[in-house]
Amino acid sequence: MGQETLFSIGKSVSDTIPPTLTFRVEVMRSVKPVKEDVLAEIRKAAGERGLDVVTLEDGKTDYLIGKFITFDTASEYSDLLKRNGYRDAQVVAWLGKKEIPIETARQLFDKLK
Repeated sequence: MGQETLFSIGKSVSDTIPPTLTFRVEVMRSVKPVKEDVLAEIRKAAGERGLDVVTLEDGKTDYLIGKFITFDTASEYSDLLKRNGYRDAQVVAWLGKKEIPIETARQLFDKLK
């Protein structure tokens, strides 16, 4: 019974924390998970920025690097990846755990300035 109370309190606290707007670099989005050697190369490219592998609602797998505060810093990193062979690399925006259109994110970011 005490565990349920702790869980409920934790859930209500986390529900009151506003989602964070972040710009991410999407290395690729695929219907099937990539082979382990490809994943190892993406991890290497991510370095200390970190790699998140996210399964989306449509069943596709999204490979995301880093969490950038501004579109410009994410765009610079995306361009670097493109120059190094990741031609599908692009900037995407996430609000909490949900992807949002990049233009919406840029408008939200501009309002925060």
